[in-house]
Amino acid sequence: MLDSITSGPGCYLLCYADHPYKHAKHYTGWSENVRHRIELHRRGQGARLTQVLYEHHIGFVVARVWEGETRELERRLKRRHGASQYCPICRGEVTLQVKSVRKLAYSPGRRRPMHAATRYFP
Repeated sequence: MLDSITSGPGCYLLCYADHPYKHAKHYTGWSENVRHRIELHRRGQGARLTQVLYEHHIGFVVARVWEGETRELERRLKRRHGASQYCPICRGEVTLQVKSVRKLAYSPGRRRPMHAATRYFP
C-alpha cells in the first residue's frame, strides 16, 4: 500500500473507525514526504494520537491522500471537523479487505492482539 503513496508533499487521512480511541476515529495530517510520515505513524513514532494508537494496539488504514496539497488543506479539514464526511471508508465508497493479517506478539494486559492495518480497495 505504501508503494502507491507519494513520497512528495501532501495531506492524508488515517482511519481507525473499526476500533476508535475514545472519541477519535480519524487522523488528518500533512507532510513534505507523505510515505515516510505514514511509516512513522505505523511505527508509533508520528503524532501523539498515532503514538497512543500504537500503544493501545489499534491499527489504521490510509483512507485518503491528497497529493501535492499544502498545509492549508490540513488546517481547513481539521477546522471543519467531522472527518467521516470525507472518509471514503466511512462513507461506504470503498470496501475493506484484509490483505494480510499479521498478529503481533501478545503481551500481558493486551485485550486483543494487534493486527497489521487492513488495505482498502476502491
